[in-house]
Amino acid sequence: VELVLAMRTNIRLTVDVDPHETIVTAPLRVVRILVNLFKNARDALNTCPDAWLEVRLVSADDDAVVLQIVDGGPGIPGHSRDAVFRHGFTTKSSGSGFGLHASATSARELGGTLTLATSQPGEGARFQLELPRCAPGKRVDVLSPIT
Repeated sequence: VELVLAMRTNIRLTVDVDPHETIVTAPLRVVRILVNLFKNARDALNTCPDAWLEVRLVSADDDAVVLQIVDGGPGIPGHSRDAVFRHGFTTKSSGSGFGLHASATSARELGGTLTLATSQPGEGARFQLELPRCAPGKRVDVLSPIT
C-alpha cells in the first residue's frame, strides 16, 4: 500500500485487518486487484486537502473474507456508478478503462466479487472485495505448508 501511495505523501492510511486471517488463493491476482484500487484512490485523492484511505476487514467467516477499501475522495458521480466496471469506461483523461474491469473479472475468477458498495459525490468511495477462504481449483494439503 505504501508503495502505491508514495507518489502522494499526505494521504492518511488506516489498515484495520487481522494479520492472522488467511485465505488460499492466487496471491498475485489479489495484489493486482488491491493495487488497482489503491491507485484509483490515490488519483481521486490528489485534489483533497485532508486525504485518507482505509482498508478494513469487515467480515470473516468460515467461507469468505470481505475487505473494504474506503477513501475520502470526491466520490463517483451517479451517472458513472453503474459503469465503473465496464471495459473501456474511465473518468480519467489518461485512463484506459481497464483497471476496475480487470479487477472485477479477477475477483469473479477467484470465486469472489468486487463491488462499489457506496459512493456519494463529496463523500468518497467504498469498494468491497469478497473472496472465498479457498479459491476454486486450490487444494489445501494439511500435511504440508501452503505456498
